[in-house]
Formats: sequence, C-alpha cells, structure tokens
Amino acid sequence: ADKPPKGYISGELTFRNPLVVESDGVSWKKELSKKYGGKSGKKLSKALIADGYDGIITKEDRYISETIDLTTFDEKKAKY
Repeated sequence: ADKPPKGYISGELTFRNPLVVESDGVSWKKELSKKYGGKSGKKLSKALIADGYDGIITKEDRYISETIDLTTFDEKKAKY
C-alpha cells in the first residue's frame, strides 16, 4: 500500500457517535465554537465529549476532509 504523505496518518477508526460537520474548509471551527458558547481547544473537546460525541468528521461536498478522534483525548497531554 502507498504510504501517506509526510504529516498525514492513515488507518482505520470506528466512531459510535461522531459529530458530522459540513465544511467549507475554514469556518467550521468558528461555527462549532459559537454553537458551544465560544469554547475552543480543550474546553470545546470536553464539551463535545460531555455531549456524547466520540469524534468529529468534516465533509466538503461528498468527501471527508478531516477526522478528529475524541476517544483518545487526554486533557493533560492536549496542548490547547
């Protein structure tokens, strides 16, 4: 199999309850932050987990553009 480009990770991941967000490539993070009272970074991750989400999948048109795994979130290791 081909290796992913440098800086990319490939593999399989299964979510039970992901938040699926339509994305234009940029503003989905701002919109999600607004929806959660301006929270961002660790605070936003914790709020999403508290709401039962185990991941975030962003879609542009019909393609997945980004996947965020919240099942491995560790507040002590998270930088932001």
